[in-house]
Formats: sequence, structure tokens, C-alpha cells
Amino acid sequence: MHENVFRFAIQIKAGRTVLGWSQSELAIKAGVARPTVARIESFSMQPKLATAEKIKDALRLAGIEFSDHQPELGFAMIVKSAAVQVQLDEIIRRETELTQKVIK
Repeated sequence: MHENVFRFAIQIKAGRTVLGWSQSELAIKAGVARPTVARIESFSMQPKLATAEKIKDALRLAGIEFSDHQPELGFAMIVKSAAVQVQLDEIIRRETELTQKVIK
């Protein structure tokens, strides 16, 4: 498999992880089958261009983008604030809950 295929697999797993998505959630949002996501991430499948675009579009809509500029031995991922807002809201909710328990 080509180096770009490996990079893409790592990118989608990283993006999915930042969003807190399972493979199933990414698959649903991208309109592809969950086994497709699993096979791409495990390097056992080279996705068709249309499939790769669907996955990239789903991540992009959620606030995750990957730079065309690839640093040596890695990749650049752009995480927009909207991508982590759900996680931030959950942290704030938990902190508020704990604070209220301590005050009582």
C-alpha cells in the first residue's frame, strides 16, 4: 500500500478520536459501512477515492481538517473549536456538578 493510504488511515482515526466518535458513528456520518472504516484504519483496505472523500467530508463538517502540507514523518490536523465543543460542554457540566456537591 502507498504511504498516503497509511497516512489517511492514521488521520481518520486521529480525527475520529478527537471527536470522540466510534467507527460506527464515523461510518454513519460519512455514509459508508462500518467495516469499511475498520478495514481502512487497520491498513487492510485501500479506499476508493469517493469513499475517502465521504469520510473526509464527514470529518470536515465536524470541524476536523487535514492540511495538504504534510510535515516530515507526520501530518497536520486542524481542529476547529466546534469539533471539541461537545467535549468541553461535558467537562464544564461535570465540573459544575462536582462543585455543587462540594458546596452542599
